[in-house]
Amino acid sequence: MASRILQPASEISTHFRCDHCGLLISTVTWMQCKVCKEFDLCSTCGKIEYGELSFQTRVLHQKLHNDNKPVNMKLILVEEAEAFGQQARIQRRQKEYERILNEKKLKMIMI
Repeated sequence: MASRILQPASEISTHFRCDHCGLLISTVTWMQCKVCKEFDLCSTCGKIEYGELSFQTRVLHQKLHNDNKPVNMKLILVEEAEAFGQQARIQRRQKEYERILNEKKLKMIMI
């Protein structure tokens, strides 16, 4: 019994979820889009051909591609995902904030 307790685990805790099935990604590697760095697929969904993913999943992913670049999935390590994924999300939020300011939907109030 003690040998089972001390066996190394291949699962980890991440804050990433599969954008197709919605499950928490708990492995060391998974598939991530090289272009937007925000679209993640668990190891199970990463084996599915991109065109076979649900229509909704593909539409949501294309919304992350502002410049209509083609999809390019690659296997990614946790360290890469942490570094590049957060940076991509910050940049996207900044662009969205600037777009809202330019559309004058948000007013800056000086206190």
